[in-house]
Amino acid sequence: MKIKSIKLKDFKRFTDLTIEGLPETAKLVVMIGPNGCGKSSVFDALQTKWYLGIRGDQQEINYYNKHINYYVKSELYPYTGRYHGPNDAFGYSVLGLNGKVEVDFWGMQLDGGQPSSWDARVHIRSAYRNDSIDGMSVPATVDPIEERRFFQLIENDSLIASNYRRFLSRWLEISSDPARHGENIGKLQDELLGKLRSAMSKLFDNPELVLGNLGKLSSGDLFQFNKGTSKGFPYMCLASGEKAAFDLLLDVIVTVSEFDDALFCIDEPEAHIHTKLQGQLLKELYKLIPEKSQLWIATHSVGMVRKAQDLWREYPNSVVFLDFGGHDFDEPVTLTPVTPDPDFWARTYEVALGDLSELVITGRTVFCEGEAFDEECYRNIFKGPYPEVCFVSLGGRGNVEKSVIAANLAIGKIAKSVKVIGIVDRDQATEGEIERNAKKGIRTLSRTSIESYLLDDEVLMKLCEDHGESDKVNDLLTAKQDALDKHGLKSSDNLKRIVQEVHGAARSVLKSAYLGNDKDSFMMDELAPRIQPGMTVYEELHEDIFGK
Repeated sequence: MKIKSIKLKDFKRFTDLTIEGLPETAKLVVMIGPNGCGKSSVFDALQTKWYLGIRGDQQEINYYNKHINYYVKSELYPYTGRYHGPNDAFGYSVLGLNGKVEVDFWGMQLDGGQPSSWDARVHIRSAYRNDSIDGMSVPATVDPIEERRFFQLIENDSLIASNYRRFLSRWLEISSDPARHGENIGKLQDELLGKLRSAMSKLFDNPELVLGNLGKLSSGDLFQFNKGTSKGFPYMCLASGEKAAFDLLLDVIVTVSEFDDALFCIDEPEAHIHTKLQGQLLKELYKLIPEKSQLWIATHSVGMVRKAQDLWREYPNSVVFLDFGGHDFDEPVTLTPVTPDPDFWARTYEVALGDLSELVITGRTVFCEGEAFDEECYRNIFKGPYPEVCFVSLGGRGNVEKSVIAANLAIGKIAKSVKVIGIVDRDQATEGEIERNAKKGIRTLSRTSIESYLLDDEVLMKLCEDHGESDKVNDLLTAKQDALDKHGLKSSDNLKRIVQEVHGAARSVLKSAYLGNDKDSFMMDELAPRIQPGMTVYEELHEDIFGK
């Protein structure tokens, strides 16, 4: 169950919001932005659509009619503190509210579906998660997952007790099955608690926090844990961050045990959790979500967004970022997935850290020789695999060397694990010079200059192939060799002198292609993007810059 698009009209914060361009492959959708920009309102909209578009029970309709001013954009429907019924003068009955939320799913139709077929699969958690289980009792029956709902994202959200009941019910089912009699008790518990134990032990490994068993309902010691040398202490004795993480992991595991194609929405999953654990929690949640399901989070956490970027790189097309910052939602706005580039990170740090954001360095800054041309070439080569890397040209070699040393000296005072690196041309550098520079954080290209990579035979072949002229490869390579012979050069020499001639040859050979009006545009826009992972020339340049 994956969302394709959302349209909100005069709903809470939004006058006219469209979220689109979400790929069917998206398993994780990350909403970032400052407080008050409307991230939680998107979850309110999904909850409202479920209640009104699918359920529509009279009790629920009455609730929405009474509280409709919470949902409708305030200037259109000002709060008066009075009951707003179906015949209200403003014309905003609950039916009108339903029409303001449109959700389109991949591979399924929302409106007109049978509630029993999918309503339990829309699962939303608010930021006000409450873990109280005092005085809990186990009823004769367990509430269906679809009944565990609240109307507004500002309500307290308590599911620990409900999820404990479901685990206990499942345990009673397993242990009372005549066919299972005689099986090892530890094996039966692993069957029930295995995924949860694994996720918790990976998240809390110092000291390791392990879920032991379901505990004792009679004494109220539910979900007993082992931590270091401590054994058998209950859930209520966990730290608040441990409870918060356990709550989310437990809830996902309970839900996916019944539905492998659910939609999960979590507002501020990082709440109460230590910064270092936030990213790891997201990783565990991602791993628990089935491929046919989708997880949406609204977050201010740098750790969460950083881990999402790691997942984005590790699992291409499975992670989407939606940036709610910098938009005027009093006007029509369309949001589409954004790439986590340096500008994205600057906005993320500003939201998460405020004034401290200016002190944060991402650890992905590379100083290089040359002018804007060089940094643009590097950026176009690596913007796919490394969109967060910021390349900065500083002119001559001396500027790069001095800037790297000065930057690392200053940064080391506030962020010891962060390093700025420099990359310089090989030119006539000796091996000793290369080794000395490496110790200072300055790396040396294995080839003479960036042009030596851009004019590599492998790149020129890719250029012809991409323009549908594979049969012209030999013509272009012959023209390059002629230029080398003319100037008495070898492929390993500085190739800046033949760039103009290769550009002219390419324009002659690939007559129908647009290859730029000048040689710099040709190299930046046509050759650099064609140096791609999997190519020998890419792997060599990647090792030069990012290798150990």
